[in-house]
Amino acid sequence: QLNLDTGEIQSVEALIRWKRGDQLVSPGVFLPVAEESELIVPIGTWVMLESCRQLHRWHDAGVELPSVSVNVSAQQFSRPDFVGTVARVLKSSTLPPGALELEVTETSLMDDVGAAAEKLSELRHLGVRVSVGTGYSSLSYLQRLPVDVLKIDRSFVKDLDAEGESARSSASALTQAICGLGHGLGLKVLAEGVETEAQLDALAALGCDEVQGYYFSKPVPAPAVNELPAGR
Repeated sequence: QLNLDTGEIQSVEALIRWKRGDQLVSPGVFLPVAEESELIVPIGTWVMLESCRQLHRWHDAGVELPSVSVNVSAQQFSRPDFVGTVARVLKSSTLPPGALELEVTETSLMDDVGAAAEKLSELRHLGVRVSVGTGYSSLSYLQRLPVDVLKIDRSFVKDLDAEGESARSSASALTQAICGLGHGLGLKVLAEGVETEAQLDALAALGCDEVQGYYFSKPVPAPAVNELPAGR
């Protein structure tokens, strides 16, 4: 995740992969099974803890990386002890709370917006940064949700350099509106799924703050993060 003003890496997003023999099993295969069996909760806690420990290892190795972003499943977020779990992870990893960003899904927020807002407030009280995606439902409740980062979904980003003028214009208008809404609420705006220079230039012109995607790097194992360029 890069800052568009400075070109520097602000964070990395933790992704889980399952290697079985020489083959990688797609998250689209094993994560639905984990959710159905409720194994997603202990898996999610492990990912959060390991991500924080890995960030600590990077810091010890001299890698200047401010934070790590971790996705949170709806089942995790709905647990009554979720905030306590995050607090224990931070204590165990000895990282400052601001070094952890949690990306909460729209599904997690919509069932009970009031309860979700209260839980988000508790997370921010811990010092954790919180981001939320730009689904149409979450946009309608955004003013009530105490979050730090608004993420522009890749479905908007991919049309910023589409061949058709109509598709490009619509994507630009929507992206500009999301940036304006986010900034109006005092939020950082991050676009995901950036794959081309044209998309990057469009996002910079539209006022986006941060970006991520294959244009900068495909997912890499933790040791390879040391070899990533410091910025663009």
